[in-house]
Amino acid sequence: TDTGILTYKTIQATAHDNDTVTIVATDVAGNEAEQPITVSVKVIGLSTSVVWSGIGDDNKLNASEMVATTLSGTVAIIGTVTSINISSIVFKQGNTVVHTISANLPSVNASDNTWTLANDSTWTSKLTQGDYTVTVNLSGNSGNVTGSSSITTAIDIVKPAQPTFTFTDTGSLDNDGITNNGLITVNNLEVGATWQYSVNDGNDFVNGTGSSFTLTNNTTYAANAIQVRQTDAVGNVSDIGKNTSPIVIDTTDPTFGLQPTAINVDVNTPITTTVYDAQATNLNGGNADEGITYRIKGTNVDKFSITTDTGILTYKTIQATAHDNDTVTIVATDVAGNEAEQPITVSVKMIGLSTSVVWSGIGDDNKINANEMAATTLSGTVAIIGTVTSINISSIVFKQGNTTVHTISANLPSVNASDNTWTLANDSTWTSKLTQGDYTVTVNLS
Repeated sequence: TDTGILTYKTIQATAHDNDTVTIVATDVAGNEAEQPITVSVKVIGLSTSVVWSGIGDDNKLNASEMVATTLSGTVAIIGTVTSINISSIVFKQGNTVVHTISANLPSVNASDNTWTLANDSTWTSKLTQGDYTVTVNLSGNSGNVTGSSSITTAIDIVKPAQPTFTFTDTGSLDNDGITNNGLITVNNLEVGATWQYSVNDGNDFVNGTGSSFTLTNNTTYAANAIQVRQTDAVGNVSDIGKNTSPIVIDTTDPTFGLQPTAINVDVNTPITTTVYDAQATNLNGGNADEGITYRIKGTNVDKFSITTDTGILTYKTIQATAHDNDTVTIVATDVAGNEAEQPITVSVKMIGLSTSVVWSGIGDDNKINANEMAATTLSGTVAIIGTVTSINISSIVFKQGNTTVHTISANLPSVNASDNTWTLANDSTWTSKLTQGDYTVTVNLS
């Protein structure tokens, strides 16, 4: 009554207009004056948008985004508020305060009421995994007006597991990296993740589908050439899985040499005799037999043996009678497991050599006198059974009974290639050894 201060008796909790009242002022002489007053109750306050920069539409922050993101917003004012400030920024998980920024706070731009909290590891490092609520607290009118706004965002900065990959190492060895199966199976893929692979040392990555990809046939991939990574649903990228040793994709079958596959062997040929030499080559070895393993199959497989590393085919037992068409199939397998087959047909043939043996100038009595001995020669014509080439006389032996009198093993006559004839010229080096009696002359051929 003595100072004229007008106040509401109770807090006005709702906005409304036109609370009218008249103030009457009375002086000491009793004079009065009246002043009508109209009071309206208005809403006043502060709020702000809160925006994470660069996080896309998923409202989630991954590790790459976290190192660059900022918080920003624009303050909205209800009523008249001046001297607007951010008093604190609080980060919570659930009801637990994780971090509070109360110093070095961003200022509110007076012209457009915007603000930005720069990226700084002093606060970003406090945010690890999970849902975070950010509350920006505002004040104005020298602290008489306050307000706050919040946003909840998921933070996922844990990168997914490093993918691994496997392949089937075919062939004789299961750890040499050589295979005829180019399918690569990718493991450790996270549900909801995408994955990529590279076959050129990581220079180019291709989006993968399913959980596998296929390498190019007949190609060698050096160590680290094949790389696989995955990206989880929020964009975190895993470490890269690589091949630590070379991988060779070999889908080319071995190649047999061009030697004939229809083969004749002699009756009674020793079992050590080579019937056929396979001589196969493969993509990863330039020499015959290198990296090749041999085996045989077929109806006559029990008759033959083959060396697994050199492909030498032999009979298991001596073939004592002539016959045709012992068929067998040689299978050559390279280090990648590729196979090629070579059918072989072997025929056992009668084969032999004999020769006529004729003394010249001895008449019909089949006896040699002194005059005839001084001029006679030995000659003959070789008869061949089967196919025989490079025929030679290996020795000529003169015997009386079972006693060898003389053997010619050097300077032997040659067999004429055109008509298979031969002649041992008269020479005292051998005729002088033949004196009186019956002599058997044996001509040995090869």
